Amino acid sequence: MITNDLPSPHSGEPPPSRPWQRDAMVPLAAVIVVGGLAIAFDAADRWCLFAARSGVTWLDEVLILMALIGLAIGWTALCRLRVHARLAATMGHHDARLRATNRELEGFSYAVSHDLRAPLRILNGYLDLLRRRAGDRLDDRERMFLDEALRGAHHMDVLINAMLDYARAGGAPLEVESIDLESLVDDMFLEAAPRLRDVGGTASRAALPRVRASRVHLTRVLRNLIDNAVKYRAPTRPLILRVTGRAVDDRVEIRVADNGRGIPEGARERVFQLFQRLEPDDGMPGTGVGLALCRRILERHGGRLDLVPTVGGGCTFVLALPI
Repeated sequence: MITNDLPSPHSGEPPPSRPWQRDAMVPLAAVIVVGGLAIAFDAADRWCLFAARSGVTWLDEVLILMALIGLAIGWTALCRLRVHARLAATMGHHDARLRATNRELEGFSYAVSHDLRAPLRILNGYLDLLRRRAGDRLDDRERMFLDEALRGAHHMDVLINAMLDYARAGGAPLEVESIDLESLVDDMFLEAAPRLRDVGGTASRAALPRVRASRVHLTRVLRNLIDNAVKYRAPTRPLILRVTGRAVDDRVEIRVADNGRGIPEGARERVFQLFQRLEPDDGMPGTGVGLALCRRILERHGGRLDLVPTVGGGCTFVLALPI
């Protein structure tokens, strides 16, 4: 656990240096990862012994072994990202020493996420090999097991990519420039036009101020919010999407409002957390990373992303950027 043990800013004393905390972090995390995989493989070995005595088919053994490998990989990644998110939340407003530690954690999260792709490729490769070699000999039930394993591996790949995106958003340099927000929003509406037509939705904007931000990152935020509005539209009324903006004191405030399903008051902060979805089993594609990534991007700009209800039903996302 990392705590802010720095002296008061009025004390005039420099912060103590504790390099052992940083040096111990990577070996400890490596032990956790290797230990988790070792436990998973030991469990798989014990299962194979049980299976030999119980008459379980070889296909069942292979699928269980693959599932344990996948579970170990996914659980390791999830633990690392959750630890990183908690640490980042506690260090957001501290001095340069803690910000440097945060950057090291981001780099480590990126490295762990990147390295997880190697065993995942092995898992996918063996599953695909199994389907090609034994596909004709499988009955419907066994084929269903194999298809579920392949779908799980694909979903894990999507989650790892999302984790990499989240880590990159915290470490990539920001190329801040003056942006014509009206032109950018118009481009986003043009990109979303086919989907809006498919659902019978409309999108409009008011006059918008210029902003200073990274064009790549701000485009990503707006695209994610528009996609969410289309995805989570209300089934009983046509989608109406509206973007407004104004200068407020020392910041520019942009509002992306829809008349969709809305989000209950108790869940309005939870949707900004990693891997948190309002309805995990709603059948909608997604990883639960998008809104966490959007808020992270706004915070890197020195801004904020919040959620308030739309009058009459729906959600309004409020983006605040410094002038």
